[in-house]
Amino acid sequence: FTETPTETPTETPTETPTATFTETPTATFTLTVTPSDTPEPTLTFTPTLAPTLIPTETATTVP
Repeated sequence: FTETPTETPTETPTETPTATFTETPTATFTLTVTPSDTPEPTLTFTPTLAPTLIPTETATTVP
C-alpha cells in the first residue's frame, strides 16, 4: 500500500507599489545689459532651469 499525498499550495502575492514624485523646479534668470555707442543697448537674457526631482516610493507586499 503506497500513499502519495498531494498538496496544492495556493498563494497569491499582491504587490502594490506606490511612487510619489515631488518636483520642485528652481529657475534662475540672469539679465545682462551691455551698453554700447549705438542708440540701443544689447540685452542678454539667460534663463537657467534647475529642476529637483525627489522620488518617494512605498511598496507594500501582502502574501
